[in-house]
Parts: sequence; structure tokens; C-alpha cells
Amino acid sequence: MKEETLRIYWQVYTDGMRCLKNWDKVDDKTIETMTAKHQIGVMGRVFTLAVSGEIQRIKEDMTPLQPLMYQDIFVDAWNFFKTHCDPVEDEEWWDKLVEDIKIPLQKYHETALVKHLFVDVTLEEIERIYKEGRKHA
Repeated sequence: MKEETLRIYWQVYTDGMRCLKNWDKVDDKTIETMTAKHQIGVMGRVFTLAVSGEIQRIKEDMTPLQPLMYQDIFVDAWNFFKTHCDPVEDEEWWDKLVEDIKIPLQKYHETALVKHLFVDVTLEEIERIYKEGRKHA
């Protein structure tokens, strides 16, 4: 993937991380603005699923994670994406992807935030990139 495209993806992850570090200042308008700003593939889900879901969880039980934990989760998601963002048509590659995604899920105890961020956003985007690449092959 080109460096300029990677920068666009990096911005999505950093904006998501910033939103959760400042969760008490994020409202529906913020989610809407961030989703509209990041219209690359399924990456808007960082805000509609991961960020909004985590904020809802926090409001229900008033236990936000430590800001550095949000940073760790988002940095791990970014590194996972960056490592796997050039999918290939190879069964071993996909098997490794499936094994690799289990690591952060286990590390962060399969919380809803982590499932949304890694599976519903990052993995789905990798699959979308793969399918899009096959169309143009």
C-alpha cells in the first residue's frame, strides 16, 4: 500500500483513539463528523461501532479504560492493519491472518471495543481491499 494511503488510515486510528481518550467530550455530532471525515472503505465504523459502542459502555457503568489502554489498543489495531493491508490470494496468508487476529483479541480479553476495532473494522477493511484488488486484477 502506498505511503499516502497508509497516512489516511493512520489518521482514522488516531482520531478514534483521541475520541476515546476524551470520551466525555464526544457527542453524536462528533461521531457523525468523524464518520463523514473518514469515508475510506469501512473505516467510518471506527466511530459508529468502536468509539460509540465504547462510550455507551462507559456511560452505562462509568468505568472508562485508562487513556494509555485506549492508545495501546488503537496502536495495536494500526500495526495489525499495516502488517496485513496488502492481502494476497494465498490460503496460508489468510490462515496466518486469522491466527494473528486472535492475539489482540486474547490480549484485550475480547471486549466489545476490541472486537469492533479488529474484526468489524480492520479485518473487514482488509477483506474489502482484497476484493477491490481482485476486481482490478
